[in-house]
Amino acid sequence: MIGMNASPLYTLNLQQKGVQGTFSLGRVQTPTLYLIFQRQEAIENFKKEPFFEVEASIKVNQGSFKGVLSPTQRFKTQEELFF
Repeated sequence: MIGMNASPLYTLNLQQKGVQGTFSLGRVQTPTLYLIFQRQEAIENFKKEPFFEVEASIKVNQGSFKGVLSPTQRFKTQEELFF
C-alpha cells in the first residue's frame, strides 16, 4: 500500500514547496524508474574511447569462421593485447 498512500502525500508535500504536478510512488515503480534514470545518465555521459579486440579467422575443412577472444574483453592499447 506504499504507492496508494505515499503518492498523494508526496504530491501534496511537493506542491507546498512550489512544484506543480502529480507524483506517483510505488514499491516497484520507484526503483524501476531510478534504474531507467541511471541508464539514461550513463548514455548522456558516454564518451567514445578507442579499443582493440583479439580476433582470428579460423579455417576448417567445412569452411571458415571468425573467432573472438572473450567478446566482452577489450584493450585500450595494442600493447595490452600482448601482456
